[in-house]
Amino acid sequence: MEPDALPHSEETRDTGLVREPSAGGEVRPSIDSFVDALFPFNFEVQRDLRVVRVGPAFGRRFNSFREGVLLPDSITVVRPTLALDFTALQNHSGRLVVLKLRAGDLMFTGQFVDLPHRSTLLFIGGPWVASIEDMKAFRLKLSDFPPHDPRADLLLQAQARDTMLRDLAETNRQMKEAEEKNRVLQDHFARLQRVEIAGQVAGGLAHNFNNLLAIIQGQIELAVLRIEAGDTEGARDRLSQVSNAASDAAELVKQLGTLSVDRRAEIEEVDLLDTIERAKRLVQPLLGRQVVWEIASPAGARPVALCDRGGLQEVLLNLAINAAEAMKGSGRILSTVTLSAETEAATLGVPRGANSLLCLTFEDTGPGIPDEFRHKAFEPFFTTKGENHSGLGLATVEHLVMLSGGAVRLVSREGSGATFKIFLTAAATVAAAPPRRVLIVDDEPAVLELLAQVLEMAGFATEAFNDPTKALHAMESGSRFDVIVSDVRMPGVSGLELVRRAEELMGPRPTVFVTGFAEGVFTGNEAPVSGPYTVLAKPFRIAQLTEAINKVTG
Repeated sequence: MEPDALPHSEETRDTGLVREPSAGGEVRPSIDSFVDALFPFNFEVQRDLRVVRVGPAFGRRFNSFREGVLLPDSITVVRPTLALDFTALQNHSGRLVVLKLRAGDLMFTGQFVDLPHRSTLLFIGGPWVASIEDMKAFRLKLSDFPPHDPRADLLLQAQARDTMLRDLAETNRQMKEAEEKNRVLQDHFARLQRVEIAGQVAGGLAHNFNNLLAIIQGQIELAVLRIEAGDTEGARDRLSQVSNAASDAAELVKQLGTLSVDRRAEIEEVDLLDTIERAKRLVQPLLGRQVVWEIASPAGARPVALCDRGGLQEVLLNLAINAAEAMKGSGRILSTVTLSAETEAATLGVPRGANSLLCLTFEDTGPGIPDEFRHKAFEPFFTTKGENHSGLGLATVEHLVMLSGGAVRLVSREGSGATFKIFLTAAATVAAAPPRRVLIVDDEPAVLELLAQVLEMAGFATEAFNDPTKALHAMESGSRFDVIVSDVRMPGVSGLELVRRAEELMGPRPTVFVTGFAEGVFTGNEAPVSGPYTVLAKPFRIAQLTEAINKVTG
């Protein structure tokens, strides 16, 4: 018996390869099992177009299409145009047909095979879909397609894509979960650090408050005595001092409020130099008298950044306290603000749009950070200071700078101090530049008064001394000046000696020497001072003096 003539049995409806005995007694696989395995979407009809067998895929997908139904009630021929009768289909056997189930939108492509020994027609084929979405919509599997059907490859791609998307979605979920945990942890670090800083600063604040309370109490007692003596004007002056002291106390409270545990970052336009000055005043009692914090003012407009004011102040307090500890209570801190170089800014990833990038540099004269620890400096809980330190300082610094949309970099070599560069986006607007402070020294009172009046009318802020020794005492006490205007020959300390001492205290400063001697002011080939200078001979016009200052200040 030929394979096509194997007897029809109920077992042939299984999806497996059912083996049946042959005429010679040997066991041979059923042709129906082969068909079911290769073409899961198959069916067989007899001459009256009644379905006598359906493949396993039809049974899983479409319960209405089953044995015993009439083919015209369940199937339409889409291509070619054929009459749905047994003879027409028999004549078209072996050629492509496209069928469609009436119960749904799924179509099938394949061919009818004439089985004369059974007096039936067998349809073998597979689903006809035009897109991966169709395959997903009909919940098709790879096993639903005949071997080498390209649509099965599409389905395989769809399954691979779905698997990849699910994996990506799960990875994304895990990353978001990790980011949220990291954010909560960083907020916790910041809160702990604020508590730590507040505790350190509290001693200095208490000292300042005690001074202010002493002023308030003393001035009130003096005001009472003035009132009892009938001196209302004197009492008013005392009460004015009380008001000023109360304002200073309110400012201290406001500054301490920036260390609030629950404070949220608020991005605004911040005058960087003003913020540095405020941080310096707040932390100076804690640093001690042997730590000098200098602030270098850039020429031109004051730098204004887009950042969180309280966060930046906290960053500066943190760095200052760390620097003082590293310098063991004695040393120098220098803060400067400059425009960042484009090449440097490009590597930072700081969003700045069309605005420039400002670099706030904070450097100290401490021992520096060893190479083996530098890459760990910003890690939470990492410290080289012992068990009494939390190790949260620099981790909090980096976190607060990032909240302002900025970046912080550490530059340090062991034995040469540490430098922190804080990069922030510059604001579109800039603060008005304060008037330059000019130190005027001349032993002739009339000339001194004239110089002061001329420069004040030109927009400068002046401080005048007719004794160079008093001018030096002022600088030793912390007064700072942008320009020096000095007579050359004065009793006690000459103008040249004055400027050289000023350079030791403040660094090089633009200087205008005024003198009544036309020649022989300075001797020798070396420059008399380190900074830019010029000599203006008396008498001179007002315009000449302002031109001389503009010349040395660039």
